[in-house]
Amino acid sequence: MCYELFYFSPLLPIITRGAVILRFYKQMGQIPEEPEQDREGNRALILAFAGFSFTGVIALIVLEPSIKQTVKWAVYFLLVSFLSYLWALNLQGYKASRWQDEIAAGLADAGSLCLILALVSLLAHSAFPSVFVYSTSVLALTVWIVDHLIRLRIDSRYYRTRETHPKI
Repeated sequence: MCYELFYFSPLLPIITRGAVILRFYKQMGQIPEEPEQDREGNRALILAFAGFSFTGVIALIVLEPSIKQTVKWAVYFLLVSFLSYLWALNLQGYKASRWQDEIAAGLADAGSLCLILALVSLLAHSAFPSVFVYSTSVLALTVWIVDHLIRLRIDSRYYRTRETHPKI
């Protein structure tokens, strides 16, 4: 198996959000209403998760010499998670159109995926029994995938409704 491909896994939510942007490109230039943007709510959530990512990456880097397991992948995913959340936070400050909102959502989704992948990476290199590692990894990834698909479906329904009923 080519493990280098895992480096590209954070792109998955950005690609799926990009598909939403392409599918509903006519609406992407519009300015969302202020309640739709919910900047403060999004910022609070993003800041909390960015804090988890930042703390995790710093802790693993500091503890790495004394840990008896490989943490390279976890450090990578936590760093990408932090940077994704940071970029999403910055987009929240100046998002003026729907496509920027979708990109911010994709970056936040990439950040959350990377948190899950860091956990899976640590589990994979742990001393836990294989059955525990596989079952917890599958559970964590399934929860993320289901949540991501639900979010994409909600957004797609919203944009589809706006296509057929432009006044909404």
